[in-house]
Amino acid sequence: MVEEKRAKVIACCDAWFDRLDANGDGNVDRAECTNFFTETFAHKEDDGAKAAEYTDGLFAVADANNDGKLTKEEMIGSLSGYVNECEETDLDSMIERYEAKGYLC
Repeated sequence: MVEEKRAKVIACCDAWFDRLDANGDGNVDRAECTNFFTETFAHKEDDGAKAAEYTDGLFAVADANNDGKLTKEEMIGSLSGYVNECEETDLDSMIERYEAKGYLC
């Protein structure tokens, strides 16, 4: 059951990547990522700071070749390592959040 949940979380990366890749070129640059997170945190007072923090964090973990762009493969690769370390309750929480935001099919 835990492995199925891990696979489900990783599968959401496709939908999430497609939302981040606003221009559809197959890469996510910092501007696309920041815009996405700015919209995500628009209801908070510190939306700009949070967006920058999340963008920096994502690029620090996922931009494997440090070219300033994320590919779907880089995102899935970085997420896979993280998800494999998660406890089942953490996976349940992630799945619930992703489903609420429409990231899971």
